[in-house]
Amino acid sequence: MTITLANGSTVTVDLSGTTTYHNETTGSSTDVKTGSAVTVQIDTSTLAGASASPGASGGQTLTAKDVLITTP
Repeated sequence: MTITLANGSTVTVDLSGTTTYHNETTGSSTDVKTGSAVTVQIDTSTLAGASASPGASGGQTLTAKDVLITTP
């Protein structure tokens, strides 16, 4: 998932097999559509080993732990 921040820069978030998704109930990765507003909780346990190399979008790549879909 590539997220565009308010300042126009992008961050790539790895949606690993352990990422959880939910609306008010449990969801799945197919519930996230282009243009959806989401709240992403980053898996901080992966930050210690993260490299500074940019992801495919040119920004930093982080790993998602949880994705809350705030608008469909």
